[in-house]
Amino acid sequence: MGVDGTDSKVEGTPDTYTIPDSANEYGGDYLKAMTIEAGYNKSGSVLAHRLTGCIVNQMNFHVEEDQEVIFTFDMNVLLAERITAFGSGTLTEATAQPFRWGDVEIQYGNATSVAAFSDITMFDFTINHKARGDMDLAATSSATARRYPRVWILGRREISGSFRINLTTASGNGIGLWRDLYNDQTGNATPTAGVQLKDFQITMYQDSTYYIRYYLHDVVLGEIPEVIVGEDIPSVTVAFTATACVLTHTTLATSTSPTGWVE
Repeated sequence: MGVDGTDSKVEGTPDTYTIPDSANEYGGDYLKAMTIEAGYNKSGSVLAHRLTGCIVNQMNFHVEEDQEVIFTFDMNVLLAERITAFGSGTLTEATAQPFRWGDVEIQYGNATSVAAFSDITMFDFTINHKARGDMDLAATSSATARRYPRVWILGRREISGSFRINLTTASGNGIGLWRDLYNDQTGNATPTAGVQLKDFQITMYQDSTYYIRYYLHDVVLGEIPEVIVGEDIPSVTVAFTATACVLTHTTLATSTSPTGWVE
């Protein structure tokens, strides 16, 4: 929901969805709108709200050692109402276990050739669309008309994040980060004028067939401290930016996508 509004679907076992559309990793510059109903239903008495015209203006993904995966969505809402009945009827809470650290694989490397990256103990990234409401006055108005934005306009998308990595051995992933930062793969990394663009792939596995995967493209590493002061296992937190995010996920071939979601 927070990546893009375009998508493509490959039929098979399983079905594979790609968001944005696989033909354009930078997306279609619009987001899916949705309606959300939330509240209580006690003895048939519903106390709830309906949020219409919701878009995910900013989303955050966070995972770290021995923790559940956390998704946070900050939404813009066109209209909020109190409701006395749920439009979707009765829903059943899922019994599946949430994704945890042990379900996650992180890969890093050059575009199209990422490889498993060990020693990471935390990974976090945010996509911010900087949306604003178009508040132009309507051509006609009345005293009873609702006043709310008629459309959400997306700003410049920003993707940023950070990850924490242990520095336990000279041959581990940590030394590779310095070489990428300096754009020098020799033994003693020295700065060059270039910028080393890399990719991250973060996969949450239900099993080998069914998964959710984020692919961050054109990753630029931020500052890495030269002096390390740590406790027990030395580690550093490295900031990064990216230019594109592609989401792929697989579903049962017999499943039906949400109405209006597949193009």
